[in-house]
Amino acid sequence: MTHAAHAPTSISTKPAKTRITWVDVAKGVAMFLVFFGHLGTQWFPALAGTLAAIYTFHMPLFFVASGFFFHARYSFGQLAKKRALMLLVPYYIFSVLALAKPVAQLLSPSLYKSGGGSMGDVLSSILTIILAQGNAGLWFLWAVFTGQLLLWGVVRLVRNRIPVLMTVMIVFIVLDFLFQLVSWRNLLPFQLGKIFESTAYMGFGYVIGQTQDLRAWQDKRTVAPRSVVMVGAAVLFVLFDWLQVSAFFGALPLPVEWLVKFVTTVSAIAAVLMVCTLLPQWQWLQTVGKDSLVFYGVNDFMLKIVKFAVFSVGGVSAAHWPFVAQLGGGIVVVVAAMALSAVVNLVVQRHARWAVGDFSRRR
Repeated sequence: MTHAAHAPTSISTKPAKTRITWVDVAKGVAMFLVFFGHLGTQWFPALAGTLAAIYTFHMPLFFVASGFFFHARYSFGQLAKKRALMLLVPYYIFSVLALAKPVAQLLSPSLYKSGGGSMGDVLSSILTIILAQGNAGLWFLWAVFTGQLLLWGVVRLVRNRIPVLMTVMIVFIVLDFLFQLVSWRNLLPFQLGKIFESTAYMGFGYVIGQTQDLRAWQDKRTVAPRSVVMVGAAVLFVLFDWLQVSAFFGALPLPVEWLVKFVTTVSAIAAVLMVCTLLPQWQWLQTVGKDSLVFYGVNDFMLKIVKFAVFSVGGVSAAHWPFVAQLGGGIVVVVAAMALSAVVNLVVQRHARWAVGDFSRRR
């Protein structure tokens, strides 16, 4: 399987020489941001601003990467089947981890009476995960699935005319902002509430993949311009992210707020992508990116294990630490959780590839 056939949730096993290594590195960096973004302000309150900044772009970054190698040459049925195996099978397999708590509550309600929840809350939690509503569980996988099906239709409809496609994607961004104003958006099943966002950013990634030689982005002759883009995009991100938390942001007209948010997201994505073309192509980071499906599938569970060990069993209290100490502590927690995830990934890649939708007889 080449890059052209997979999303950032890749399960490819081809030799590294057939892959674009910086893209795997970018997925690895994005996965680190997913772990870090899930640290939670309960344990790291000083990181609230940092976590909020990460949330402005880390999943759109994955959507963009999902579009790099997308193509519409499959029939709709072929695409749906391939993506269902790659995305939906892992969604429901790894969602078993997310279902553990509500199922335990359902079987033994007395164990959780102190939580003040009701049986209705438990059933709602289970149904939300099964139907992939809102931000439940591994919502990104369903979002990629529905988004790629819509992107297939758009690409076919506009006959791959890039200017027209870009116009449609911008319209989708506006529709997504409008959709966020609808109260029942998160009640829609199968991530239909995020379909405009996922399709738009995957569409941007698709346009980049169609118009750029991604392999050439690692050419030593282009280090200087890529560095300039990286710095410029990073400065733009910091500026526009600051605008979002400034006192006068709420007084801006709604379309201007949307523009600020969009520029914040796009500039961060550009900065991260350029960083990843300049970083050393570490094999361990490539592995995280190449097998990011597994890391994503277990990230929340592994973070809970590490946080339980550190804060509950170990008795560590980081809530009153200064920012730098909380940042360092958060990185340690993330690295530990990713190390545990790497062990799970090793088992999956060697003995349980069915968990990532690979039912072939290889290995």
